Amino acid sequence: MKNKKIFPGIVLIAILTFSTVSCFSKTEGKVINSVEELKEYLDSQPKNSPDKPIIITMNDNITDFWKFRQTIYFSGLSGKYISLNLSKSPITVIPEYAFGGCETLVSIIIPNSVTKIGDKAFSNCTSLTMVIIPNSITRIGNDVFNNCSSLTNIKIPTSVTEIGEKAFSHCTSLKKIIIPNSVTSIGGQTFSHCTSLVDIIIPNSVKSIGSYNFMGCTSLKRAAISKGVTIINFGVFMECISLQEVKIPNSVTSIRARAFNGCTSLIKIKIPRSVTSIDHLAFAGCSGLTGIIIPDSVFSIQNGAFSDCNNLNSVTIQGTITEVNLPYFPGDLREKYLVEGVGTYKTTLPLSDDSVWTKQ
Repeated sequence: MKNKKIFPGIVLIAILTFSTVSCFSKTEGKVINSVEELKEYLDSQPKNSPDKPIIITMNDNITDFWKFRQTIYFSGLSGKYISLNLSKSPITVIPEYAFGGCETLVSIIIPNSVTKIGDKAFSNCTSLTMVIIPNSITRIGNDVFNNCSSLTNIKIPTSVTEIGEKAFSHCTSLKKIIIPNSVTSIGGQTFSHCTSLVDIIIPNSVKSIGSYNFMGCTSLKRAAISKGVTIINFGVFMECISLQEVKIPNSVTSIRARAFNGCTSLIKIKIPRSVTSIDHLAFAGCSGLTGIIIPDSVFSIQNGAFSDCNNLNSVTIQGTITEVNLPYFPGDLREKYLVEGVGTYKTTLPLSDDSVWTKQ
């Protein structure tokens, strides 16, 4: 029997996650009361192996976060990892970029006294595996966890109403995330390039989803969108090459440009009768689509909406679309529809500019 190849990075993340959670549950670790004391303690530590993070409890009110970050970042911690417990600290704000780039930070408990986490607070913390966010937080700001590539899961508290732009972008190990019913707004590119994310449910409380939100989520297979959303925004699922199923609610009136561009595994999609417009390149490159039904609510389809859908051989147009609002489909479909009107049109594959469509 051949030995299976084990990837050290995966093993390290698993060890760190297990040991961090276990250590936090058993002990407070070293209690530190000032940044100066922290520096002295870290400088005195022997070089730790990666499976034994240094557990630190900070009880002090950290007034100089920049100095605190520099102490962690520049204390010769090569090969050392830190689990930080701030649950007893009276701090009220974690400022912008507070821990940004601290590659030695593997976990953190944020105290209930904190009401704001600044933009980019944990961005590029590439070893961070666990974060406990308190119920005192109402907004997760822009880029807060951007490129936290070891973060596998995170619980968003029910106090949060807004998730900012790129908040979890490039969290490539994030496999699951539950968006609570308290959230009403999700910014642009919030989950873009989360390449391990498999499915997502957007609760009905969400009214707006920013552009390119799940762009490049190459493992995403299923998505359910909030009934409160009226627009499928620009490039929301662009290049989600594993996406097979999307539930579009009846609240949606517009499918914006490149919304599903490059979703090569999407084999069917139901466009609800609430939709009035489909923008350019909306389904471009959806090579798995074999048929599409365009409901009678749609009055505008922009050019390229179904370009490079190379297996599309059945198109049903249920309503009246004027010549100016109808794109050029491969072959003579456009001309046939303008003459023969509503109905189902089929052709034989391979699809090309010479394809002949026949009304059924």
